[in-house]
Amino acid sequence: MKIRHLILSITIILALVGGWNWHTFAAEPQETERYFPATGHWVKGEFLKTYNLVSDPIKLYGYPITEAFSSDLSSNTLVQFFNKAMFILRVNSSNGTAVEVMPIGRYLYTADNPRALIEKFSGCRVYPQADYPICYAFLEFYEIYGGVAQFGKPISGIELEKDYKVQYFERARLEFHPDLPLGKKVMVADLGSEYFYLMKLDPLLLRPIATAAINGILSLKVRAFPQNSVTGTSGRQIIYVIVQDQKKVNVPGAQVLVKVKLPDGSLLSYAVTKPTNEFGMVDFDFTFNSRRIGPAVVEIKVIYEGIEAQTVTSFRIWQ
Repeated sequence: MKIRHLILSITIILALVGGWNWHTFAAEPQETERYFPATGHWVKGEFLKTYNLVSDPIKLYGYPITEAFSSDLSSNTLVQFFNKAMFILRVNSSNGTAVEVMPIGRYLYTADNPRALIEKFSGCRVYPQADYPICYAFLEFYEIYGGVAQFGKPISGIELEKDYKVQYFERARLEFHPDLPLGKKVMVADLGSEYFYLMKLDPLLLRPIATAAINGILSLKVRAFPQNSVTGTSGRQIIYVIVQDQKKVNVPGAQVLVKVKLPDGSLLSYAVTKPTNEFGMVDFDFTFNSRRIGPAVVEIKVIYEGIEAQTVTSFRIWQ
C-alpha cells in the first residue's frame, strides 16, 4: 500500500512538472532602447540603463530633449540632455561607472541670493558634511526619491525664485508649487533644459527624430506616370503617384507637391490636398493650356515625416 501511494505521488509530481509552464521563469529580454514620443528622442544603451535605475525617471529626469551626441570635452565622451538632467558617458571609464549624472545644480546655482529665506530647524534635517538643512516638504521628497545618492548634498538653503520656494542640490533644484495637489507640490526643476540653453548649444540638437524612423521608414521611393502620354495643347491631365519605403512597402499619409513645366515655359505648381492612401497611392488632375507643342515635364516631390524624395515624369503636348 505504501509503495502504491509512493508511485501515485511520483506520478502526480511528474505530471505537474511536465505540464508546468517553464516560460514563467524565463528572463525578460532587457530593454536596450526606448523612443519617447513626447519629445521625439531615443534613450539607448548605457544611458537607458542609468535612466531606468530610478523608480520614477520621468519625475526625476524628465524626457530626453536631445539624442546622445559627441561632446567637445573629449572624443571619448557622449552627452545626452533631459528636461531635468544631463548625462555623460565616458568611454573606458577607469572608475567602472560609464554614465555620470552631472552636477548641473552646482553649475547653475548663484550664491548670495538676496531672497534667501531663514528657516527654523523644526521639521528639518542636516546631513553630514552638508552646510544647509533640508526642511519640510523638500525633506520628504528628498528622502523618498533617493537622498544624497540621487540629488547630491544641498548647496543652498530655501530661497525665493520666480515667486516659488526652491532649494538647490548638486544635481537638482527642487521647487515648491503651492497651487499643485497635496503630495505633488514638490517638483524637480527643468535644469537640463536651462543648462542646454545657457551653454548655447546647437538648437538643431533639440529637433525631434522623425517618427517615420520608428516605423522602420528610412527612405522613400517614388514613381509617377500620367494618364495620357500624349495630349492636345489644352485640356485636363491626371498624374498618378506611388510612394514606397526602402523595402518597397507602401507608405500612406505622404504629402505630394507638383510642378509642371509646359513647352511654352509656363510653370504650374500644386500642393495635392489629399495624402497617399493605404496603398501608397494618390492621383491628382489639373488643367493646362500651352501655346507650344513639345514635352511637358512633371516634377514630383514627396514629404513624409521629414523624409523627402523626388521623381520626374512627362507627357507630350501635340496638336
